[in-house]
Amino acid sequence: GLAGVVLVVATDGVPSIWLWFAWAAVSNSLSIILALMCSALALEPMGEIAGTASALLGFVSLAGGALLAAIVDAMIEDTVTPMVLAYALYGLAALAVLRWARPQPHPTRSPTPEPASHPAY
Repeated sequence: GLAGVVLVVATDGVPSIWLWFAWAAVSNSLSIILALMCSALALEPMGEIAGTASALLGFVSLAGGALLAAIVDAMIEDTVTPMVLAYALYGLAALAVLRWARPQPHPTRSPTPEPASHPAY
């Protein structure tokens, strides 16, 4: 996303179709690969309800993406700058959420002491 921002700034918001297509193809391909891996990792602990969780994840992704795309689409007039900026900002937001959602290491706990044995009466 940030590479796209550099591209758009360097070309005053109107890059050549070939540069634009190359950036879009590479960045979208990488986003799809990352999204699939993240989805698989998120669904792994779901066990028997993975199908339901997958449906919910798909719905939220599509509905949220459509809403965000509609907001960006309303800003596009003569340049692709709003799209590229949104791509970079949404990517940074996704990175922040991924960093927040990763498993946290548990603090080391001392083993539970064995109960004292009582003599038989």
